[in-house]
This record gives sequence, C-alpha cells and structure tokens, in this order.
Amino acid sequence: MGETLTMRWLWPTRRGWVLGAGAVYLLLTAAMYDSFVVCVFASSAIALGAASLVCTLLSLRGLTVRRGPAGAAAAGQLLSLPLVVTNLLNRRRQTFIIREHCPFAAVPDVFTLVDALAPREERVVSRRILTRRRGGFQQRQIILRGGDPAGLFYRERVVVLPQSLVITPATEPLSDIPWRPRPARIATVGSPLSMAGTSQELYGIREHRAADGLRNIHWKSSARFGRLMVREFERDAVMSVALLIDADAAHLGGPDDDSNLEYLVRAAASLVEHLAGLYCQVALAAGGARQRVIPSAPASPAKPVLLYELAMLKPGPLPLAAAALELAGQLPRDGAVICLSLSPDAALAGTLELLASQGMTVRWFCAEPDAFRKPAARRRPPAAVPAPPRFDIVPLRPETSLAGVLCHGA
Repeated sequence: MGETLTMRWLWPTRRGWVLGAGAVYLLLTAAMYDSFVVCVFASSAIALGAASLVCTLLSLRGLTVRRGPAGAAAAGQLLSLPLVVTNLLNRRRQTFIIREHCPFAAVPDVFTLVDALAPREERVVSRRILTRRRGGFQQRQIILRGGDPAGLFYRERVVVLPQSLVITPATEPLSDIPWRPRPARIATVGSPLSMAGTSQELYGIREHRAADGLRNIHWKSSARFGRLMVREFERDAVMSVALLIDADAAHLGGPDDDSNLEYLVRAAASLVEHLAGLYCQVALAAGGARQRVIPSAPASPAKPVLLYELAMLKPGPLPLAAAALELAGQLPRDGAVICLSLSPDAALAGTLELLASQGMTVRWFCAEPDAFRKPAARRRPPAAVPAPPRFDIVPLRPETSLAGVLCHGA
C-alpha cells in the first residue's frame, strides 16, 4: 500500500532550548566584556546547534515505511501489527521512533524504537500490542520521529497508511453446559439418582478443550488424530442454540470497558467459542444500534461471522424483543435459547414465553445496570418484571464467573 507523506516543522527539544538560551547569553556576555574565552564557548554552542539542525533536517531522508499483514486478536490478547521499514540511501540511517495512536490498546499511544538501519536495508519491525477494547477500528496514520545525535532538535513525518482492524470480544473457557434440565430416575427407596456418569449414552467424539477434564479422553481417537479427543455424551448434546443479546442504550451501566453490555458480549463470545466445538447449529439475534438476525448455521463455520457481529455490536435504541421475535420463526422446536439481557423487559419476557411454549429450553440471564455502577452512581431500581413461569431470571454481576453461571445446571 502506498504512503502519503506530510512533513512537520522541526522543533527544539528541551535540551535545545537550554543550549540556545546559553548561546545567546554567552554572546551577550562576550560583546559586553570582550572575552575571548566566552566567545569560544558561544561559537562552540552555535556550531553544535547548526550541526544538529542539519542532522535533524536529514534524519528521515530516504526512509520509507509500509504496513505488514496484521494478526488476529481478541480483547485482552496481544495483536501483531508489523511495519516494514526501508532505508533507500547508501548511507546508514540513525535510530528513530515510530508513534501510532491505537484506541483499542491498553496504552493508546504506542511508541516503537527502530535501531539504526544499514545502507539499503529493509527491516520488519515487529510490534505486539496488548488490546483492551473490542470493535472495528480504522487506523489512518503513523508518525516517524527523528532527530540529531545531540538531542537538540527533532522532526516528524506523518505517513498516511490506512488499515482496518477488528478486535473480537474476549472469551472464557466453558465446559459441560446443561442445555436442558438434567433427567433423574427414582430409586426403589424413592430418592433421585443422577443420570450423570458412565451410564450416559455416547453422542460423539470431539477435540479436547482447556476446560475439559481428563476422565472422558478417548485415547484411541487421540492416537489416531494426533491430538487429545474426548467423548461427548447425550446429556451434553444439543442440536440448535439461539443466542439473544440485548444492547439497549437506555439500560447501560458501568464504565465503558467494564459495562454490563461488555459483560454480556463476553458471555456470548464465550458461548460461540464453546459451541464451535460441538455438533450443533447456532443462531444470533441482537438489538442496539442496528438489528442483527443471523439464522441457524453450523457452529464451527459460523464462528467467525458471529464473533465479528459481536465485535461490532454497539448500544442503541432498537430493542431485543423485535429481533428475537423475527428469529423465533426460524428456530427448530427442540433447540435451546440463551437470552442475555440488560433488564427484565416485559416485551422480551413475552417473546421468551412464546419460545418456551414451542418446546424450546430457555435460559435467561440479566445484567442490570445498577449492579455494574459504582455505589455512589446507583439509582433506585424500577419495579421488577416477574419472570415467565417456565424459567427464572439469573442475575449477573461484575464479579460473577461466566463459567460458574453458564455451566450451572438448571
């Protein structure tokens, strides 16, 4: 990609201002007292300043820069943003600095020191940036900053290098999510016995994930594929899962990067990551700035699309209930529905009641704004909307473990 250059005026550093003020003072002193020694010092300061000025003017000459292929990253991970720097001259180029503003980074202003370049050298400058925020970002320019060996002046060049980046939401490992209420059988003494254990019916074999234990490893398949494989049982299987995410701006609470909406997006992304390893289909509906309805599709190939939609999700006035109602007609009757809302909305409750009446397993999680606000900023909570009789609302708080609440059996 070509670069567009804009040169900035060179400017003295703090050391340069001190040297300039000292040179003026020495010149005035030499003129008043006609001192040879003072004249020598003043002349030396002026000569040093002039040499540094020339070095600064030429410090960025012959340097070109272009972007390398960016890596993929989720919030909280290191993002690779390499640059390719080339010295077009037959002379050595001194050390310079690359600065770029990255709003998604933990430290937005990223500074990179590039060591001296040999004549005609091309070098890949690796930059690994810790991300903090999800979303889509348009990077427009970088700034090259050079100077002189004495550090008296600096000069900057603005290089316009557009680049589009998408930072997906952070995820947490999940295991054994009970999509449906766990069945139980009655013993002869009348006490319920769990159906979990070796008596479960085998559903299939899938790749081992970090949250899985070692008990269900299928060693023959692991030896065949060269990686750990685990047995998946019927109790854990689900054919179709629908994720409903609320992004109503009227119910936001908490700091921007740690709000209740960001908590729900992280939960949804964790579910997408988990479902990608199962034999099922997944659908998505969301409100907010614009309505999103993604029909059911196999979870593994749909994963990049779903994570992209979650990364681009922004709060807005559109309610979740309308998107959920539109998706409802496309869902199979034996599926599971995970609702992640910002408030116990009455219209949403009616839609979930409709889904439950069609035979779907509904689990409703609610992250109300006051739970994510600081105590001083909390408001008087409105009257609670009663949950439909088929399911309960599970409250979410900032300290709530996603794995603990999502993997808790009904």
